[in-house]
Amino acid sequence: MEPIYFKVPILSEETIRVEHWDLDHFYNPMHFHEECQLTYIIEGSGNVFVGSTVEKFQTGEAFLFGKNLPHVLRSSEEYYLNNPTLHAKAISIFLESILFFICLKQYLKVE
Repeated sequence: MEPIYFKVPILSEETIRVEHWDLDHFYNPMHFHEECQLTYIIEGSGNVFVGSTVEKFQTGEAFLFGKNLPHVLRSSEEYYLNNPTLHAKAISIFLESILFFICLKQYLKVE
């Protein structure tokens, strides 16, 4: 599957974009974007596809996706069966890669 380009809707007055997702299942197509993405899985399980790597994910895990890195969180099959007790919940932070590295550099100086 060819990854699709996704434009993260960051407003001009935003330095970062924070999104809280509470869905039946996670966003499906393999995609990439210019921003770095830090995602924490509040609830859910499935497979994370990053480039050509596939790994399982579950509640409590976090992922950092770099600039223009194809990725997708694919929920487990049971999330697609309209079970009202299952939810895919996550918090994602999107920021430009230069801002991420500035923050990281400042943190490393403090330590």
